[in-house]
Amino acid sequence: MHPKSEHINYRRILWVLIIFLLPFDSSPFAPGGVIRPLSIYPALAYFLLYFKLPFKIKRTSLHGTIAVIGLIVYTLFTNIIFFHTIMGFLKFLYNVLFISIYGFIIWDYLNVFTKENSISQFWKDLTRLWVFASIFPCFMGLMQLIFINFLDRGIIDSITSLLVYKTTGRIQLTFGEQTFSVIYLLLSIVLVYSFFPKRLSKYFILLIYAFLFLASASTYGFMVVVISLIVYVVVFRVKAFFKMVFFGAITVLILVSIFQYLPEYTQNRLLTIQEIFKNYEVFLQVASNDDSIFLRIVNPFIAIVSLKYTYFVGTGGDSFGYIYPEILLEKFSYVANNPQIKPIVEGEIRTTPKNMYAKLLAEFGIVIGGYMLYRISTFIKRIKGHIPFELITVLILALWLQFDAYFYPIFIFLIVPMLYTVKPENREQVI
Repeated sequence: MHPKSEHINYRRILWVLIIFLLPFDSSPFAPGGVIRPLSIYPALAYFLLYFKLPFKIKRTSLHGTIAVIGLIVYTLFTNIIFFHTIMGFLKFLYNVLFISIYGFIIWDYLNVFTKENSISQFWKDLTRLWVFASIFPCFMGLMQLIFINFLDRGIIDSITSLLVYKTTGRIQLTFGEQTFSVIYLLLSIVLVYSFFPKRLSKYFILLIYAFLFLASASTYGFMVVVISLIVYVVVFRVKAFFKMVFFGAITVLILVSIFQYLPEYTQNRLLTIQEIFKNYEVFLQVASNDDSIFLRIVNPFIAIVSLKYTYFVGTGGDSFGYIYPEILLEKFSYVANNPQIKPIVEGEIRTTPKNMYAKLLAEFGIVIGGYMLYRISTFIKRIKGHIPFELITVLILALWLQFDAYFYPIFIFLIVPMLYTVKPENREQVI
């Protein structure tokens, strides 16, 4: 089930190690900001071992390489012109560098693997490794559930702090944010459902993932599921509209029936959202006290508004945070003294749009950002008819509504193989 060559043992070992470390993306022992992937170390080792110069680039890849270089240069100029600094440029360069390294690793391994195996076997092998890699994170999730609700939370927080740079006091597996753990669980469910052999163990694994997802009681997770269903029907299965309404109604009924058993944090979030829909004035009151809700709802709006301030050309990659304080003070000055938002206003930390679509437009402008969104739509057309890829894609599309990191290894390990698989010469190999 793995490719053979004189160096394949090293290639395979590093490949497996990278996958096993994917769930550790908030490690205190890895570089980065919010995303600190421990897998970066075996990834660098793989790259240094197998990237050889001169590296042959196909014509289609050459176009992509030129486009990426163009974005880097574009970001450098916008940073200098608008902000008189290159800090955003350096952050963007770091992200592009590691996206390229991970992209190379996956593409290289796929090329070697598929010399003796089908692409279907690759997906099955990836899923099998993914499941083994999830054992420890799921174990940590179960321990967090038990200790937080029934034993001493301090003990599990101490253990978790050895794996992540920030503990949340909630079920977070081996991730620094509960949001990241929810992303991991949802994508794991789709992978196992789609590519794991039909055995009793498959349903046991799905049950564990689903249980941890429900036990996390993540408002974000529930919203992603509902939005994913809507996106899936609108984009891929318009004729299934009534089925979607039916399953949506069941989801709402389940949430209503278990509401009293949800953690107080989740109950408060759901009630707050309900009040906001009833009365917009409530949002203004909540926003001044709850920075999380404010940033998630208002930041995408500010990102779109920022286009006017950059003459619709954008701030450049990873540079939105430099224009944010000015717009916030002008449009939402009443939250400027919030303890969590004040450091952002004063420039001590940099925030992001919290939405990938708004981020692309805010940072690369109407023309380039719009073209990027168009390229996403062309990818969606290419995967139509392949249900597993449709499911993975709608999840990522839904997750991007509240997630905007360019460099996120877990996404890269799914998006790049999908791009490879839907190439015309490979598509027929996939079951």
